[in-house]
Amino acid sequence: MLGNSSRPKVNKRNNPTSVTADICPHTGRARLGSHEVAFNGIAAATTTSGLRQCRIGPRPDRLQGVSTREEAGMSAAPLPPPRDLARRRADTVDRLAGGFQMWLATGSDGHGAHLIPVAYVWDGSTLTTATFRRSRTVSNLRARPQARLAIGDTADVVMIDTRAILLNVPDIDVASAEAYAKVSTDPRNAPDLFLYIRLVPERILAWNSLAEFGGRTLMLESSWLDSPVD
Repeated sequence: MLGNSSRPKVNKRNNPTSVTADICPHTGRARLGSHEVAFNGIAAATTTSGLRQCRIGPRPDRLQGVSTREEAGMSAAPLPPPRDLARRRADTVDRLAGGFQMWLATGSDGHGAHLIPVAYVWDGSTLTTATFRRSRTVSNLRARPQARLAIGDTADVVMIDTRAILLNVPDIDVASAEAYAKVSTDPRNAPDLFLYIRLVPERILAWNSLAEFGGRTLMLESSWLDSPVD
């Protein structure tokens, strides 16, 4: 089994042709310690820590003594210009309206954080999703009715802190139920197994680069801001 160390493992021959490296979960690029390099290998295994690993090569001269991004084969890409508040808000609303999949994180005392992928629908002010009635997510929300959700990838982030409302299947409005049935399993077919979750945004953050990281908060206390804050 491959190890889970972030340090590159170089063959002991004088002229190694490959090394073992973790694949960065954010960029999909091979990672040697704190550096990333382009690779032409494929994933070989999954470590106990959940990091995929690959064999990369055959440029050992570029893999020994890597100390800078340039030596690792990385070129600094220019940052896109930051969007103004109106553009960022419009893009965020478009992402919510145009998408249907998100990551949903919940937590409660004694259980730690819990993260699941779910489908959702957006009605212009709230999100609706559903999951199993006896799931960890529902248990967490009963104890602490707050959730954080994320849409998109790490290069174009939308994160939303929400207040969660659990709804029995017969209690959902018809419009939300019909919309949700178009993007996922219809809970109305098994009302004893599922609950709907209505998510009311309280804080929304959005950024697509380091240039937008300052002032990334667009909504606070369920109200869109006139100027962004951190």
